[in-house]
Amino acid sequence: DYNQALKQYGDTQTELDLTKGELEAANATIADQQTEIARTHKMNIAYKFLVDVSSARAALEKQDTATARQAINFARADLAELKATDIEPASLSGFAEKLDDADKNLNIAGITRARTALDSLYANLLLLVDNLP
Repeated sequence: DYNQALKQYGDTQTELDLTKGELEAANATIADQQTEIARTHKMNIAYKFLVDVSSARAALEKQDTATARQAINFARADLAELKATDIEPASLSGFAEKLDDADKNLNIAGITRARTALDSLYANLLLLVDNLP
């Protein structure tokens, strides 16, 4: 009986060790997938931000300040979402100011300044997207 119990104990320990190894491998896979999901989420937000800024720029080309203002407000929401991720705050430096500058110049007299702010923001966003980890 003792030898049989000892053998069962050894078999059980081996099975436990195998299961622990499988669990560690599964946890590593989960961690990798969570990292990839977080990266993809950041990219999606950044691309949405880029689209909203592009929409504002296109509206300004048509001198459609109402649509431009709406796109800028969507872009502000995108920026808030990006700030909630683990992106380095310095990477988003100046974005809010450019949105504010564009928004306050959405009139006939300031449309050139609004366009310049959005063009600059667009260029900065391209740089951000190209350098997201």
